[in-house]
Amino acid sequence: MLSSFAAGPKRALHSSALSPVFSRMFTLVYIWIACSTLFWECSLASTNESDESKKMSPLDSSASIRSDPHLEGADITDVIRRLDDAEDERSILEKFYAETGGSKWWKDRTGWLENNDVCTWFGIRCTPSGTVTEIEFDTNHLNGTIPSEIFLLPDLTQLDIFNESAVDVSLELFSKAKRLTDVYLYNTNITSLKGIGGKESGESSLQMLLLKFSRNLVGSIPTSIGHLTNLLSLSIANNPKLTGTIPASIGYLTNLMDLHLHYNRLKGKIPLSIGNLESLISFNAEGNFLTGQLPYTIGNIYTLEELHLGFNDFKGTLPKIYADLPNLAILKLGPMDVRKKPKFGLKGKLLDFSNAPSLYHLDLSFNQISGTIPRNLLSNNIENTKYILNLESNRISGALPNTLHQFKTLDLNVDGNMISSIEIDMKIINQTDFSTPKNERLMLYNWNQPAVYWYGIEGLLCKPGYALNIDKYVKGPASWWYPCARCDDWFLNNTMWYDERVFEGMTKDKDFVKFAPFWGSKECVVYSNGTKKKPWEFLINKTSSGTEDIITYSIGSFIGTLLSSIFLVM
Repeated sequence: MLSSFAAGPKRALHSSALSPVFSRMFTLVYIWIACSTLFWECSLASTNESDESKKMSPLDSSASIRSDPHLEGADITDVIRRLDDAEDERSILEKFYAETGGSKWWKDRTGWLENNDVCTWFGIRCTPSGTVTEIEFDTNHLNGTIPSEIFLLPDLTQLDIFNESAVDVSLELFSKAKRLTDVYLYNTNITSLKGIGGKESGESSLQMLLLKFSRNLVGSIPTSIGHLTNLLSLSIANNPKLTGTIPASIGYLTNLMDLHLHYNRLKGKIPLSIGNLESLISFNAEGNFLTGQLPYTIGNIYTLEELHLGFNDFKGTLPKIYADLPNLAILKLGPMDVRKKPKFGLKGKLLDFSNAPSLYHLDLSFNQISGTIPRNLLSNNIENTKYILNLESNRISGALPNTLHQFKTLDLNVDGNMISSIEIDMKIINQTDFSTPKNERLMLYNWNQPAVYWYGIEGLLCKPGYALNIDKYVKGPASWWYPCARCDDWFLNNTMWYDERVFEGMTKDKDFVKFAPFWGSKECVVYSNGTKKKPWEFLINKTSSGTEDIITYSIGSFIGTLLSSIFLVM
């Protein structure tokens, strides 16, 4: 019909009987009908294509979106982005699996590579929308290197790798993880800290960083650590090959509450910038090779509760400002590094710490602290608190004051000093003296528990003329062993250790009367003719010229002599 209608106008256009006006009108009507017909056919074709497209596309159907819980409620643009991210996350995790021996070494590989939903894979946790937020493995036998691409996971907030001693971790792209808040790498085989901190301050959201017990971690702590300005806790500890110094940039971490750098091989001085950490609660750097004087700026950290700096090489005096820290509860500045000679350590008078009301654990052992024990030592004490006072092996002299009675529960160690007398009432620590009222006898029951209860004064420190027995720690009072050994008996009854010539020209009353002359002696020491020697050092060697020389009798020499004697007897 349309074709016959179209032929009519063509013939009419050539008819001279029609006027020009009618001819023109007829032409316009024809064009309108033709265009309308063509538009209808095009629309029909487009509708069919759209229907087919709807059948093929999974993105246009709301039912399809509702079928995936991770995509529910999302718009089409967000869905496309998430699907792209999911493909990227899967490829990153597949690389993680391949490069850590997943198919060969892993103890548990549940779900890995078996389905498309990575959120069901062992060790992976996701957001409700289906993006990876946490990676956690503990003793799963990872082997190889965790690729740095894991830090490209856009929503990663936590990385926990525990007891995977055969796996390294590449930190090259560490700064790319903008949402990462917690990193725990405990007992891994990480070898370098390169990449920690990034290039600009404020880029990172990191709050917790722990790197401990990595036996092959080498190099030093990078200065870029100062860029992690949101850190609350930093623990880089127990890494025996980690060297270098504590970077001054540590002072930029003003939100830091815990700083643990203990038992590495760090050297140099503690930077003065440590005093900028105005929120710091705990600082532990013991067991390194740190030198110089203790920074006075630590005394500005009024929030500080624990300070552990023993087993280092510090010298100088203890800053008085440390004794005024209001919240300081534990102060351990000893022992200083006993590995070195001549003797070193902190010097000066023992501070009284009477302005440190929270302090209950004070360790200044193996230093060169001198003077007497202040009568007001820790006088601002807390009732019903166990106090620990370790002043072992210093140069403290004078009396052990009776003001220590204020402590109901006390672990006291003043061995190895020059204590000349004690003011503590002997009756109240003599548990076998039943003539003394019971409440007095038990007054120091909780001192050095249970040593004072078992042994009385010898459970506290040995009397002059006695020294610590090698078997001091025994099972109980029924044993015939005691904490202290009498020096002259011990020396004279063990002549097998020494050449008999050690006694030549010496008498017990004249030369041995000064064995262990102080309270709390740790060993028997001979003071003969003004010379302080240990007994085995008093060996007289007759030389070829007939002169007598005092020589040191080493344990090796003794063993050699003893073995030779045994063979001669045999």
